[in-house]
Amino acid sequence: MREIIGYYGKFIIKKKMPKKIKHLGIYLYYTSKTPLNYQKNVNLLKYFMSVGRKEEIGYIPPIFSVTISTACNLRCPTCLYSIKDPDVFMEGGFMEVNDFKSVINKYVPFIETVMLTGGEPLLHPKIDELVKIVKNKGLSVSISTNGILIIKKIDVMKSFDSVNVSIDSYNYETFERFRGGTKKQFNDILDGLSLLRKNNVKFSISFILTEENLDEIYGMIKFGCKTKPYYLNFQNINPHGSKEYTPLTKESKKVNQIFSDIIRKKDYPFDIQLPVVFDTTSKHFKTTKCVQPWYLCCFDNKGNISYCCHLRHSADVENIFKGYNFNSNKIKNFRRLMINHQYPKEDCLYCHERFAGEEYRGYAFFCSKLKKWSL
Repeated sequence: MREIIGYYGKFIIKKKMPKKIKHLGIYLYYTSKTPLNYQKNVNLLKYFMSVGRKEEIGYIPPIFSVTISTACNLRCPTCLYSIKDPDVFMEGGFMEVNDFKSVINKYVPFIETVMLTGGEPLLHPKIDELVKIVKNKGLSVSISTNGILIIKKIDVMKSFDSVNVSIDSYNYETFERFRGGTKKQFNDILDGLSLLRKNNVKFSISFILTEENLDEIYGMIKFGCKTKPYYLNFQNINPHGSKEYTPLTKESKKVNQIFSDIIRKKDYPFDIQLPVVFDTTSKHFKTTKCVQPWYLCCFDNKGNISYCCHLRHSADVENIFKGYNFNSNKIKNFRRLMINHQYPKEDCLYCHERFAGEEYRGYAFFCSKLKKWSL
């Protein structure tokens, strides 16, 4: 396990530091970058004082994750939504521009970043207008896309502060198997990645790993060498109760052998994040609290809220277009369960997002500038 788990200016986060000291250091770093932004800074301080401790919050979650499209042009078998509901994208729709604008205008003094997700967000016919709304307010905007429509949407792609292309494959054979796509769609992705490079758009590529496809990581890395992202992000599968996929665990000899082999090499041309590998025998595995119910506000095109980015949106949780105050009974109860380590095991136990910000957050990280692995 790495001793140093984060650098924030001159403040170094170490794993043995008390959580309150870590949070204070991170808060001071971020507020030093925007010392005159009083509302955002106070809001962020309230977040750090509440995360993982209070079921009722008195601030605005600093990150808004907006599902602008509930339609998708792929049917990926490992999709965290499709695993639970194969028909989830059958009646997809798109967020109305005015609804989106009203939410951003209301909360712009407090939020830091707007993440556009789906379904497939690039299917939204007016995505350029949505991005413009966010950028005109001085906010950061990111997107996670399957990459098929990059060519058609290259102009708007130039506006994003962060672009992630989720591929899970490295040739047409694996694309058909892992994503259920066509040869044309795969070629469109390749052309789209090339176009991003030509336009100097920094992009990352992400892959889902399971015990069943772990051998293919070598092909994924070779794919990265050809497509030249700035970052390769490998994520452990969250099977949501499915028996078809096996998460990566420390008990697996295969996992340890392959990752040990990967980290021997130190000349990769991009940063690499190897995934969380679950130590299912440790107390930490079961008791770690996810920050998302405190950190994110997730809502879909109808305004329906979800507890986090891995669970379905529902009007039963609340609706941001109808006066949601971030403290509905449902979400307070979900935070309470997370605080008490009683979260829904089927959905949360093997979710890598539960370890975001923790020293346990990944097997290893490779920095291409330093040519060095942090373990």
